[in-house]
Amino acid sequence: MRSRVGYTSFIILTPPVILSVILIFWLATQLRHTWAHLPHVLEAQLTAALGREVRIGQLKGGFWSGLEVHDIAIARSDRLSDGVLARVARARVRYSLDAVLQRGVPPLEAIERIELERPWIFVSRDRKGRFNLQEIAEELAKPSKPPKDARPQRFLATVAIRDGTLVFEDHQVRGAPITHHLTGIHLDLDGRAFPLYAVSLRARGDTGRLASVAVHATIDPDRKAYSVLADLEGVQIKPWLAYVPPQVKLPVTPEGGLVDARLSALIEAGKLADYQGRVKVRDVAVRVPQLSQPVSDLDGTFQISPDVATADDLRITAGKLRLSGTATVSGFQKPWVRAHLTATGIEEADVRELIPRLPPFPDVRLGRMDNLRVSVAGPVTAPSATVGFDLTSVARPEATLSDLHVEARLAGLKRLEIDALTAKAAGGTLSATGSLELEGKEPRYAFRGALRGIHLDEINLRERLGENAPSGTISADFEASGAGAAPEV
Repeated sequence: MRSRVGYTSFIILTPPVILSVILIFWLATQLRHTWAHLPHVLEAQLTAALGREVRIGQLKGGFWSGLEVHDIAIARSDRLSDGVLARVARARVRYSLDAVLQRGVPPLEAIERIELERPWIFVSRDRKGRFNLQEIAEELAKPSKPPKDARPQRFLATVAIRDGTLVFEDHQVRGAPITHHLTGIHLDLDGRAFPLYAVSLRARGDTGRLASVAVHATIDPDRKAYSVLADLEGVQIKPWLAYVPPQVKLPVTPEGGLVDARLSALIEAGKLADYQGRVKVRDVAVRVPQLSQPVSDLDGTFQISPDVATADDLRITAGKLRLSGTATVSGFQKPWVRAHLTATGIEEADVRELIPRLPPFPDVRLGRMDNLRVSVAGPVTAPSATVGFDLTSVARPEATLSDLHVEARLAGLKRLEIDALTAKAAGGTLSATGSLELEGKEPRYAFRGALRGIHLDEINLRERLGENAPSGTISADFEASGAGAAPEV
């Protein structure tokens, strides 16, 4: 009695198919057995048909009123004592007896409506991707092969599931198997527009992975075509990392966070043809290899499609740094990122706590950084960045620079190319360009710039030059390079 649908679609239709088998046997056995014996007769026949023990508690109904079955239980393997595959507290089946008796319609097609109360089903997938329910499909396909010219079985009824539970044990993941639970399942399936099925589902998840799910879908099993609209709430990020293929190397390590999503997808011939969605992330934490502390409290709303994901309201905390901005990721096979972030009120100690690999700046004290602007572009594994910021001061024993403004380009955390630097110093001004190497025990730098209206009396040169320290006001062009606190000018 197996139709042309594939195994995955058979899982969707498992309850109707099993109940149609019950209906066939019930119609046949009512003519030959007393009502009291029917449950035992059906149990024996279903056990033979499904290749596993079946128990039926009570049968009610009649030819014209329909069938009501109580306390159905199906064994996971051979015996119920070894575990339960499915159980249903109560099932009601309404069918057209006239269609069966007068028009010779197959029992599966004669069913008009199925109602299941408190069903519980166990689904498992092994490491090869094979579902346990496929065994039932194969058992039902064994008895006989339909004639070549026979049309496929159709299911034209409506199905209502109330307060159901699904337990899904998945072995096709990295590491130990994962068991998912969906409870409070309310499902409505409409097969009256065959070959299309309309499905509406809502359920609660296990809060460790998923809070709730709601799905509306149109399914064409023969074409393996699906149109799906799904709402997911409270998705915990970390447990789902087990589904990332081993060959995929993530540039960062997610450590936690929640996702709410509204997604639509179109699947044709079993392949994802298109998808769109809105994904809101909150309280996300990721570990970045170069940073001593995780990037935490990441919040934002992403618009996603097959080509690009964009976020217009990103908020990120890294140590004591708080940034906000926008981001775009495109080309998911080889991801390319564009982002613009801003921050203010950053202290040197906060940066060094976050990036301990930064080399020291001997005898230099940095003031507060304000109006930080970071623009990032490039491959997600090695993007380049442009940086602009204001710095309240840079103090050395000789002098203090104030009101600094810097525009620079950052290559990883290795080299800073300074395109523009302006500052006030000793009653005059300083402007410069240059580079700063951030690797090694001491930073290496090279600058070229101009001094205008510098009052030498305001610079402490006596410790270096003694009585020969000059005085007055100078304007000059200069070049400086070196490492640490010993520049060559």
